[in-house]
Amino acid sequence: MLIRKHGNITMSSPQMYSSGGIHPYHHEILYISSGEVELSWQNYVYKASGPVLFLLTPNTPHQLIKLSTQYSFLFMEVDIEHDPFPNLNEIIHWNAMQGQLSVPSYGLTSVFQTMNLIRNHFESELSENSGLLNQLVSTEMFKVTMLVRHLVAYSLYTPQAGKQNSDSSSTHSVDEALELLMHFMESYYREDITLQDLADQIHLNSSYLIRIFKQKTGMTPIQYLNHLRMNAAINHLSNHNLSIQDIVKLTGYQNIHYFSRAFKKTFGVSPSQWRLLQEPKD
Repeated sequence: MLIRKHGNITMSSPQMYSSGGIHPYHHEILYISSGEVELSWQNYVYKASGPVLFLLTPNTPHQLIKLSTQYSFLFMEVDIEHDPFPNLNEIIHWNAMQGQLSVPSYGLTSVFQTMNLIRNHFESELSENSGLLNQLVSTEMFKVTMLVRHLVAYSLYTPQAGKQNSDSSSTHSVDEALELLMHFMESYYREDITLQDLADQIHLNSSYLIRIFKQKTGMTPIQYLNHLRMNAAINHLSNHNLSIQDIVKLTGYQNIHYFSRAFKKTFGVSPSQWRLLQEPKD
């Protein structure tokens, strides 16, 4: 993650104040630590009191209106081209959750604690070292995005209290949770992920997860994860500057022997042989 622009603002004024715009190339992270605001974005209007965290995608106009006399917020325009980040559906659901959760969870509390820590980084002497500051903030935001995706998946799967759960709504929630789990694997396939890690993401028993995931995709979760890794491996093998060992690390496998065995099982040849077969013939 690369921070292109940021601002750490505290205001106290009885007058109405609004800000916003559109960012063609960068995501915006908007953390309201205190005060009441109204955000218009993507034809949605969110009214919430801090602490709340809004995530905004590129090329989407937005307007933030201050509703209370005092408020504080942090904004960051960031380049996340090479970083995992919630997709559009996750962002829409997350933004809609702001101000709607009456009982903060440990995960939600951790999000706001981490955002406060980021605010403190910007206000400290660390701000004099832009390289170090960017690394620290990127590390903290990685944790935030992991928690956001977890909380979105959890809220989609867990029925809301006081509501009747029909079979159709239950199926819809499970389908959405599986979609989020697939997006999670698409973003984090480079990591060491176990079946239990995947089950924990959407709070399901691992055996049940295997059954419903296979019903939806025709594959088990681990088979889908390996499918993503093999597709990535094919792409990386076309880059002759990367060694096979480099590709092992880039695709989430723990050692070259397991990677080579999985590759040959999938494509019928070893990674080295596949690379040779793709070279232009004279």
